[in-house]
Order: sequence, then C-alpha cells, then structure tokens
Amino acid sequence: MATISPPSKNLGDNRGPEVTHSIAVVIVLSTLSLIGRLFSRRLQKVPLAASDYTIILGWLTACCMTIIIYIGVTLGLGKHIEVVPLEDITKILKSTMAAEILYSITLSATKISILLFYREIFPGPRFTVATNIVGAFVIAWGVACILVSIFSCTPVRGFWDLTIPSKCIETREFFIGNSVPNIIMDVVILTLPMKKIWHLQMQFKQKLIVSGLFLLGGFVCISSGIRLLFLQDMDLQNLTWSYVGTAIWSVVEVNVAVMSACFPTMRPLLQRTIPKLLSIGSFSSRSQKKGGGLVPCENTHALRSKDSTVSQRVPGPSQGHVTIQKPAEVNHVNIIQSETA
Repeated sequence: MATISPPSKNLGDNRGPEVTHSIAVVIVLSTLSLIGRLFSRRLQKVPLAASDYTIILGWLTACCMTIIIYIGVTLGLGKHIEVVPLEDITKILKSTMAAEILYSITLSATKISILLFYREIFPGPRFTVATNIVGAFVIAWGVACILVSIFSCTPVRGFWDLTIPSKCIETREFFIGNSVPNIIMDVVILTLPMKKIWHLQMQFKQKLIVSGLFLLGGFVCISSGIRLLFLQDMDLQNLTWSYVGTAIWSVVEVNVAVMSACFPTMRPLLQRTIPKLLSIGSFSSRSQKKGGGLVPCENTHALRSKDSTVSQRVPGPSQGHVTIQKPAEVNHVNIIQSETA
C-alpha cells in the first residue's frame, strides 16, 4: 500500500517578520489609547485616579513584554529549532519565562484598573463589595501564575538550560491553565456593570453606546481564545517555530487589554473628535428622591427653559435698585454617575 509522507519542512523559513509586524501594530495602538485616556482626563480637568496609575503600570509591562518578544525574534524565534544555536535557544527560553511573568502582571493590572474605574463611576456599597471580591481573585490568580512561571522547573534554571537534568511541569498545559481562568474573569468583569448601565436615566440609544464602550473588552476574550487555539497546537520539539502564534497573540491580548481599559474613559475626547458618530452628548447630574442618576443634556435644557435666569438686585446709579438677569448654573459631569446601590 502506498503511503504519503508528510511534507518536509524548509529549514530556511523564517516567521520572525510576521511577529515583528504584528506586535508593532498593537503596541502603537495601545500607546495611542493610553494617550487618549490621559488627554481625556486633561479635558475633564480632573486629577489622575488610581485606575489611571494602574493602567499605566499595565501599559509599561505590556511594552516590556513586547520588547522581550522582539528580542526573541532577533535570537531566532520564528525559525526552525534545528538552525538556531543552542545558546540562542537558551536565551529564547529565558525570554519566554520573562514574557509569561509580564503577561500575568499586565492582565492583572488591566483588570484591576477596570475594577477601580467601575468604583469611580458606580458608587455603592454592594457594587464595591462585588468589585473587591473580583479584584481579590484577580490578584490571587496573578500571583499564583507568576510563582508557577518562575518555579515551573526544579531546579529553576532547568526551564532554559537543556543541558542539566530537571523536572518540569507540562508547558502547554500550564499555558492553557493560565488562559482559561483569565477568560472567565474577563467575562465576569465585562458583565459586572451592565445592570448599572441599564438602570441609568438615559435614552435607549445612549445606553447601547455606553454599553458598547464597556463591552469593547470582549476583544480581550477573543484574543485569549485565539491564543488558546495556538497553545493547543504548539510543538515543544520545535518550540522556536511553533511558539510564534502564541507569542503574537499573547502580545495582542495584553495590548488589547490596555486598550479595552482605556476606551470607556475616552468619551470626552471622542465627543470632541467625532460628536456626530458618538452622539452621546453631555450629561447633567441632579438629585432625585430615589437617588442620583444620569440625565441627558436635552433634559438639562428643558430645566433651563423653566427657570433659565436668576434675578439679582443691585444698586442703581440713582441709589435705586436695578434687577439684572444671569443664567442659572447647571452642574455638568463628564463621567457617568449611577444611583447608589
């Protein structure tokens, strides 16, 4: 019986440029999103909050991870392992460990930043407790993944030194085990504010737009899922070649996570640049019997039409009094406010 032999691999193939181009695009996009977030804060004339500092940390670690993957490309990542010198394989494995540690730090930082942002715009004891619980899981899982990344081999140097006897956990299983809980936590964090948003006093279209800004984080779940598919197909016998897909989507995932944490804060900037497309308008807060809420700008104008001026009596030139009119002040806010939970 005739058999078909598998196609022989071309040892001259190099997927390094594929990695370089992909990671360059996403790091530029995440940097622009962070700049947009900080510029929006400037437009609002509000100081940076804890969520801003946390996402800056996440962006820095994402940059470091991106640089490490690029260094791996210069050492031979993207080539078949047969043509990569042993000393470069050792360096690539070291960079892989460093990238996994930074991967866990970045995802944890972006998740915590999003939770802190939720607490800024959705005050309330029950919601605060919920964010605290989710945040505790995020931190605990992040620390666990970092420790496993460091101590995955006994001795530790056995992860990158192939010349010494060592006992290591299954690399593929560890990567997969790291990804699945992250996807679950992403879904939980995405759905956490939806009830609050849909109880805001806004038009249906505005609720959809605001929900969409928050649900942009769903791209992180998509990136995680694609990364998971590449992890399952990773060939540890030809790691420098088969790790390319995982490396690309790991960098994509962390940078998309930074972007998803920045997008909901960029409404002032988007409102200035694409007001017709965004069509959210500004919002005015006012107290109500059942708690504070979000009121569209159109309702603010209606309030002004009923009592648009304030009378003030001042001394006139003949020691009489002249009544002057000045516009009533309305408190506008640029950040979503919700009723107290």
